[in-house]
Amino acid sequence: MRGRVMAIRLAIALGGTPIGAPIVGWVADEFGPRWALGIGAASGFAAAIVAILYLVA
Repeated sequence: MRGRVMAIRLAIALGGTPIGAPIVGWVADEFGPRWALGIGAASGFAAAIVAILYLVA
């Protein structure tokens, strides 16, 4: 079971890179690296909130 959970986690982490990297790169080009880090952090917090809401319901 642990291996399956880790496989899903890895697939999500590596699968999100082709979508998120160009967006964060564009933000870094237009607004600077601080904004890019902020967008990355905000997306992480958003994912955590979605996961918490899913586990609670």
